[in-house]
Amino acid sequence: MKTFTEEGRAVAEALQPKLGLRLASAVAECCADEIRGGMNRNRTLDLLAHRVEEALLKRLYQALGDGMVFRREDGVFLRIGTEDIPDLADDVMAVLMQRMPVSPQSYALLREYAWRTGSPAAMRTLMTLYAGTLPAKDRELMERVLGERMNRR
Repeated sequence: MKTFTEEGRAVAEALQPKLGLRLASAVAECCADEIRGGMNRNRTLDLLAHRVEEALLKRLYQALGDGMVFRREDGVFLRIGTEDIPDLADDVMAVLMQRMPVSPQSYALLREYAWRTGSPAAMRTLMTLYAGTLPAKDRELMERVLGERMNRR
């Protein structure tokens, strides 16, 4: 059984619905390392998301090879394309965002990032951690954006 750090376990749990337990476990710690490093170095969310994307792509390629095909525990075969990496990285970024201190600074940072990038993780974090602070119009728009994203899949 693989031993995880606290962040690694949270990342594995965040990625498991899309990647399955085995593959999520294989990439979790490299992503957790990026999150920890970003928090310690005060990196911007943009830079951190980019670094997580790079780490994910590299580790997935190492684990899966050129075809980037894997079989989840439910028996479904899936192929990961480069177009999937930003969504997976956003799932990893959710781990960081949910752990940010609840403060006016974090709120401003998450709100700006959510609107500029369309990050579902930032929107969900705002809607859960800042429910009482988030203007109703922002909440309605975020719910619509998240709903539309879900319908495209």
